[in-house]
Amino acid sequence: VRGARAVQASKGPAASPFLFPRLVAVVFLAFHVPYLPASLEDLDSINFALGVREFNVTQHQPHPPGYPVYIFIAKGAQALIRDEATALSAMSIMAAALGVLAMAALYRRFDPAAPVEWSMAATVLATTAPLYWFSASRPLSDATGLAAALAIQALTVSATRQRTLNTAAACAGLAAGIRSQVIWLTVPLLVYRAFHLHDSSAMPAGSESSRIFSQDF
Repeated sequence: VRGARAVQASKGPAASPFLFPRLVAVVFLAFHVPYLPASLEDLDSINFALGVREFNVTQHQPHPPGYPVYIFIAKGAQALIRDEATALSAMSIMAAALGVLAMAALYRRFDPAAPVEWSMAATVLATTAPLYWFSASRPLSDATGLAAALAIQALTVSATRQRTLNTAAACAGLAAGIRSQVIWLTVPLLVYRAFHLHDSSAMPAGSESSRIFSQDF
């Protein structure tokens, strides 16, 4: 019995990083889905709704730079949910819930050797921050763009091969079509990791510097 408990305890920390973010995401959805906004809230959300009906940046449908990828996804959501305000808000909530998973993955990538509890606490703290919590249900591109940026950051930090970094860069380019500010959250990190991978590959595999670089992330 003692041996079985030891085995079960040893499995706990390994499973926690994957299970806990999912539970937080489910709780996040449960607290947001019942409170979908009944109407559009400001000029930007009205422009997004008009863009879902007919994409025309020259007519501010939506406003520049146009958010083409965001509108493409929103059109898919609107095909399932006819009301534009509800469709845009539902999309934001789903993106913010997925952002919880991306956030947890990013925190774990920063220091995989750190106790799991630290990444859990950081995820809960960021998820329940008022700006993140209330922006999640707004019919705007904020939550969707941030979720995409977090996922790309997690992929970038974990990249150990050039192919993975290229994939992250391509995703960053697409995410810029969701919200242009994603560029500032992803491109500097991509550039840093590109130099990091280049320097690591240029060093002898057994060198001390190579070992230190390989443990950075």
